Amino acid sequence: MTDFPSPDTCLAPSRFIDSDHPAVVALATSLTDVAAGEVANAVSLYYWVRDQVRYNPYLVSTSPDAYLASATLAAGEGWCVPKALLLAALGRAAGIPARVGYADVRNHLSTERLRRSMHTDVFYFHGYTTFFLEGRWVKATPAFNRELTERFGLKPLEWDAVGDSIYHPFDLSGRRHMEYLAYRGVFADIPFDEIRGAFRHYYPRMTRAQEEMPLEGGLGGDADAGELVAGQVLPARLRGEFGDPEVDVVSSYEQITTYNNFYEFGLDKADPSERSGSFKPRPWSVEIAGEAAKTGRYTLEDILKPHALEERIYRFRCVEAWSMVVPWNGVELSDILNKAGVQANGKYVAFETVVQPETMVGVRQGVLDFPYVEGLRMDEAMHPLTMLATGIYGEPLANQSGAPIRLVVPWKYGFKSIKSIVRITVTEEQPEATWNRINPREYGFYSNVNPEVDHPRWSQGSERLIGGGLFAKRQDTLKFNGYDEVANLYDGMDLRKEF
Repeated sequence: MTDFPSPDTCLAPSRFIDSDHPAVVALATSLTDVAAGEVANAVSLYYWVRDQVRYNPYLVSTSPDAYLASATLAAGEGWCVPKALLLAALGRAAGIPARVGYADVRNHLSTERLRRSMHTDVFYFHGYTTFFLEGRWVKATPAFNRELTERFGLKPLEWDAVGDSIYHPFDLSGRRHMEYLAYRGVFADIPFDEIRGAFRHYYPRMTRAQEEMPLEGGLGGDADAGELVAGQVLPARLRGEFGDPEVDVVSSYEQITTYNNFYEFGLDKADPSERSGSFKPRPWSVEIAGEAAKTGRYTLEDILKPHALEERIYRFRCVEAWSMVVPWNGVELSDILNKAGVQANGKYVAFETVVQPETMVGVRQGVLDFPYVEGLRMDEAMHPLTMLATGIYGEPLANQSGAPIRLVVPWKYGFKSIKSIVRITVTEEQPEATWNRINPREYGFYSNVNPEVDHPRWSQGSERLIGGGLFAKRQDTLKFNGYDEVANLYDGMDLRKEF
């Protein structure tokens, strides 16, 4: 491998640019025409990769298999490095010499979520493709698909195979966008070991989360499902597909992780973030018990495999009449229950929180009767809105947020979304729920958000949005927290009595 590989070394398949893969060959054949010439064919390949392979910067991996051009084609999405490799592979399959190049760039318009995941706005080893056309190398950058650029107010990068395609320095509003910092060279194939070493150095949390949690075994899941890590963001499925109510603003990571009820760590809202530092969410296991075919204790990785983590942006409404909007990462609870094999007499699902007196100061203070327990009716548990969350903003759950796995039921008051789960039990009888057991007059088993049913000591007709400021206007509370698609679960019930 040299810094300047010649055209004749950039035609044959290589380890990662597997241009001889049948799917790559078939696609290249369908997109090109010998009669059209190499320039026109290169342009055709560029636009296909740019717009048909969705850009997803959260798929950064240290696994070699993730970088195969054929793997990116199969996935239908990727970030700049694998998209550039795929474009190079298609070029070689079409008989056009192609190589890959890298540079460090700063993204001045990087999102908060991405900065928190990477802990920087610098993209190290940003990838692009170069084609040898009409006697010279021409640069093509296919990373950002048109749909994405339009959503973020950017002009999609065009390419005529004559001039170089590079990131725009400014967006359509004149704001600074991409800034090139350092040139890394061009190569006949990806310098994988060098890139992996750089990612381990510059993105330690991102890479460590992947490498410390190998997946083995499970509840009978697919052994070839690939690497899945709790808290990792995989292809997003945003809440809009589920009829999400209008949401004005997503709460910041700081707001979400510094204003919490988690009585195992204390009574004050700041106690969980200030007192949970010694809590150890790894390693972790969850017991599946009761009326299920596959009972037993399983590691967290076993529980999650092979399900891809999704992003769900949900309203979060506390019984204390405050609210947030939280971007969760996790899986549908129904996927886990179906894999466990719920029996016909399983009518409810019970949950139990861990008890760690040595790290949970609230447990030692006897604030509640621990362990904290909760429960759902089976149709509630199986509803597609109900999820087991393992992350927020693409990062693993913080200790104070219920690490490493918690329940999220967006149409119910927040105390139903039990944290740090160690046991899931399928049962025929309605299970106990901590607050319902302590004071059934104030806290019903169902605890659906309902502005028509006040708490005995305060109104539930309105709520305070955390982060809205001292003089922010309270907003009206929505029945079922705005998730009207669950209303049919309660047909025939008097929700004033069965609250």
